[in-house]
Amino acid sequence: DKTELIVKVSQGSSVRYKEVEIVITGEAKDDPDFIAAIEASGLKKGERLNHGEYDSLKSKLRNLGLQKGYFDAKFTTSRLEIAPDLYQAFVRLHFDSGIRYHFGATEITGSQIKMERVRSLSPFQEGDPYLVSQVGEYNQNLSNTDWFSSVLVEPDLSLLGEGRELPMKVSLAPQARHQLETGLGYSTDVDVRASLKWKRPWVNSLGHSFDSSLSVSSPEQTLTASYRIPLEDVLNDYYRIHYGMKRVDSRDTKSIESNLALERHWKLDNDWNRTIFIRYLLENYEQGLQDDNAQFLLPGITFSRIRARGGAMPTWGDSQYITLEYGSENALSETDVVRVLGGMKWIRSAGENHRGLFRIDGG
Repeated sequence: DKTELIVKVSQGSSVRYKEVEIVITGEAKDDPDFIAAIEASGLKKGERLNHGEYDSLKSKLRNLGLQKGYFDAKFTTSRLEIAPDLYQAFVRLHFDSGIRYHFGATEITGSQIKMERVRSLSPFQEGDPYLVSQVGEYNQNLSNTDWFSSVLVEPDLSLLGEGRELPMKVSLAPQARHQLETGLGYSTDVDVRASLKWKRPWVNSLGHSFDSSLSVSSPEQTLTASYRIPLEDVLNDYYRIHYGMKRVDSRDTKSIESNLALERHWKLDNDWNRTIFIRYLLENYEQGLQDDNAQFLLPGITFSRIRARGGAMPTWGDSQYITLEYGSENALSETDVVRVLGGMKWIRSAGENHRGLFRIDGG
């Protein structure tokens, strides 16, 4: 036997907010982020009741308190009352933020790099209002140096209530001083290829670093090495000495190309990177019965920029670069030469599962 159940539901009238009383006390009462959160909450007199909006605002206020250093914040009143017969709802939220804590003295432990270098990476100063985003930025800056295998930046919450300034603790562990990576592969054009990479993330207490790579196959051998000397702005302001050598022995052609460069890197206020360099290029080659050599001394400048959103797998981004270099026959170059190179790349997404990469290069 089949039984059929028919249910008819009458929607009836919706419950609407009769009273909305949201009060912020403490030092956050004039904080624009708290004011904006309340205005965007949707909790307004006459609007339809939405439990999600009420819970969302409570969560938003708590999170803002933690993000901006109101560590003593609490709800003194938190009620959502409903009169179903009257189709009315009453919201009462009283949030006491207390004081806003500021960054105190920073204690650094476990660093093999000079303290002034480590402190220079901090985006905040003692006495600045606390922001969790700046704590994360300091943590990221320290990780990006590659000096440390472990980085932890955190406020000392055990001292809450003992003053407005909250001490910061930075716990570090040195990166391995030597890092080796080996590789072995095969392709039809070069047969067996072996590679070796040797890196020293930190050479001394000033944070200098060194990296090199060697690639060997029957027709081609490549060697590169670079030494980096950070300056006051450790991540964006540095000198770099680079050497590269490539030897090719293929059919009736043999060549050895060497390249030595001195580079000075800056990051500009408009987020463009500027590199001024001078490089010495020497090439010796043999082709059949003919052999010759050529040398060039090439000063130049490069401007570049990278923008991206979406983390390790960006969903949006672009990059641009332009390089200009010049060589003169009167200054160690084989002939007068002007070289201009430029290029652009774009990453764009269509939906969640599709990305496009477009590029253009010229010179």
